[in-house]
Order: sequence, then structure tokens, then C-alpha cells
Amino acid sequence: MVVLGALFLAGGACQSGDQITVGGTLLGSDGQPMRHARIKVERSSGKVIARATADTDGRYTLALREPGGYALTARGRRHETIEVPLVLTSRQPVQLDIGLTASEAEDDQLPEVTSYPATVGEIVAIYLDVEARKRRIARIRDATTIELNWEVRSVTTQYRTLVDQERAPILERIETENQPLLRQWLLLRFFDELRPLGQFQHLALETLQTVPPTSSLWTFEAWFTFGASNLISIISNNADSPEEVAEYIQRVIDDHPNPEVREQFLGVGLYEADRAGDEELKWRYYNQLQTEHRRTNNAARARRDFDEKRKVQFGKPVPKFRFVSLDDRKEIYTNRRLLGTTYLIDFWGTWCAPCIREIPEIQDAYDKYREAGFQILSVAMRDEKEAIEAFRKDRYSMPWMHTIVSGARHNAVKRAFEIDGYPRPILVDGEGKIIAVDDELRDGKLLEVLAEVFGKDS
Repeated sequence: MVVLGALFLAGGACQSGDQITVGGTLLGSDGQPMRHARIKVERSSGKVIARATADTDGRYTLALREPGGYALTARGRRHETIEVPLVLTSRQPVQLDIGLTASEAEDDQLPEVTSYPATVGEIVAIYLDVEARKRRIARIRDATTIELNWEVRSVTTQYRTLVDQERAPILERIETENQPLLRQWLLLRFFDELRPLGQFQHLALETLQTVPPTSSLWTFEAWFTFGASNLISIISNNADSPEEVAEYIQRVIDDHPNPEVREQFLGVGLYEADRAGDEELKWRYYNQLQTEHRRTNNAARARRDFDEKRKVQFGKPVPKFRFVSLDDRKEIYTNRRLLGTTYLIDFWGTWCAPCIREIPEIQDAYDKYREAGFQILSVAMRDEKEAIEAFRKDRYSMPWMHTIVSGARHNAVKRAFEIDGYPRPILVDGEGKIIAVDDELRDGKLLEVLAEVFGKDS
């Protein structure tokens, strides 16, 4: 790809007032300028702050108010749309030239990106490379029908070898990269997309020690609703150093200039404090989250899990419900009908990877305790009947009660059961009262809870 940085700067594109100028050329897969291609830049809140349409020479120009981590989207007719990070660490004008790939291109064919300063484009290139590696790992997983949790489960030697081959070039570059910002970005991308667990403690600790709590890289991560919070959780699990993690989270909450980043770290800090039994810190984070970020998903999740007035919690009656069976529309499931039965009501979807990861344990629980009277009601949200039927035929039979919620009822059910994420498992006793919810029933805990309910010998 031709580097056009000199042309851009010589052509008079420069910093205007206090704004930062970002511009360049959008090229098609044939190397020709993409006239009328579109480009936009979003903040971590999802708000579009700049947009442009390429001229007949494929050129575009954007103006941003301040440095930071943004998300840039570029799209052109009959070409793949790309969403990539735009990380600006100074007020210097930026030249960013992008060569899009054709819609029919191979999945692993990456867009070509060059920039001035070079670091801007290198951050994009690292992002695209790691995303491609993640896709290849997913294809390997699907081809070998191996289920992934946060770690590889029932893994074959062949699968492990292939995953290690995808990780190896990133690990090698981390070790050899001398530019601090790029090394920090490689560390974050490695943990975010290649999902290591347990064997990379030294890299997790390095991430906490070298990525500044005020880094613009966190601002880009927060572009995704739970992007920054999920990433720091993965790093925390690998670091296995609660004190260092807690200190880092506090520094981000105190010092990061971006409110979405602070909000996501408050959410993680809240749950970390709860697990550590630190009631003072838990309620401090909870109150700060509700005061400063009340309208966010993290605040809603915190209210669901900690608000003393919440409807779905231990000891409360399960909310009233009336669902039509997916398998027989004449059959109706209600909370009254299920009185006298211990049952799990599981809100899920065939589109929800975390939901699917829980199914093997749910199946084990059903097989072990159904003769003791245990039942399951799977409630599919935002799904299609055909997708569920195909899933049950090809993946897991799930031989229990099923229903689907769609249309106008979707929001009503979400409100009634205080749902802001999936899966949402709720265990109900024979009196219609809630025994356990959410994390109390996930990651291997469902069987433990049922053993207490039915007795270990059941």
C-alpha cells in the first residue's frame, strides 16, 4: 500500500485551533481510492463525535477535540466494514490510510493500514492481527466440538498445539517490543482475546505494573459495554494477586479521566470487594456507582445483585410467570403449577456463549437429581424457535421444559426478573421461594447447591 502521509501533511492538513486533525485515504481492495466511503469515530459511550465521507480521491478529514482512545469505523460499498481502535496520545495531526478488503475476501485477509505517527497504525494492525487469531481459534474449537469456558476443557493435544501456535507470535512480540505503548497494547490484546488462564501470571503482573491507570487504551476498551471490566477481570484471574489488583482498580477509579472507564472499574471493584468480604469497600463502590453512573448497565447489575429492595434474591417468592411450552402450545408453565417442585428457571439464548458454556453442568444436574424431583425451565430470550430446535438437535438435547419470550413480552419479563445479562439462572424451592441466583449457580456451583437441597447421596 502506498504511504500518503507526506502528501497529507504537505497538502495543508494541520491542527485547527485546539482540535486534532485526523485524515488520510480510504482505498479499495484493488488499491484504488474509495469515493463516497464513510468513516466515523465514537467515544467509549458509543456517541459519534466525528464523521466524514471520502471525496472522489478517497480522502477524508476528521477533527477531534482531545487525545484519547476512540473507536473508528470505516465502510465502503462491497467491502468489509472494519471497527478498529484510534489511540491518540498527543495533539499531533495524524495521517491514517486504510485499505479495505472486499466482501468476498478470505476471512483472514486483513485490511492494510499505514499511518503517521507510525504508532497509530501499529495499534490498529495489532488489533486486527489478534482478532484474526481469535477467529481461527474459534474455528478450531468448533471443528473439534470442544467447549471452552475461561479455560480449555477436555482439550486434545492437537487443539492445544494449534492454540499455542496462534498465541506464540504475540508472546514473542511482547518479549521483544521496546516501545512501551505497543508493549502495553500487546499485553491487553493478549489477555482480552486469546483468553489465557493460570500460566501467564508474570505477564498479568507486568500489565498491572506498566499500563498506566490513566491510559487511553482503557478508554478504547470501555467502548464495549463490559469491555474494560471483563478485561481487568481476566487479568485479575491470571495475576492471582488480590492486593495488587485492588490497588490498580482504585487508582483507575481515582485518576482515569474517562467516566465510562471509571464506571466499569467500579463495577469490577464492587464484586471483587464482595468476594473478599470487604463490606466497607463494597458499599463505598456501590454507592459511588449509583451516585455517579446510575443509568449504566453496571449500576443496574449492581442494583440487581445488592439492592436490599430487589425482587429476585434469596428468600423472596419467585416473580409470577406464565409461559407457553415451546414443544406443546397447549401446555402452560406457571409459578403456581410448579409449587411443590424444586426447579431451575434459566434465562438463556442460543446466541449467548456464556449460556452455552453452562449447559453441560445443567445437564449433569438434571441427570443426577431429576428422579428426586428436580426440574428445569429454560426460557429463551431474543431467540427463534427454529434456532432452538436446531440447537437441541445438533448440540444439546436439553430434555426438560422450554419456552421462548419474544415481541412485546420481552421487556416485561426482563423487568419482572430484573435481567440485565445472560445467563440468569434462578433456583426455586417447592414453596416457590428463591434459593440461589446468578453466580451462586454458575461455574460448577449448581451441583453444590443441589447437593445441599437434596442431600449428597441423592
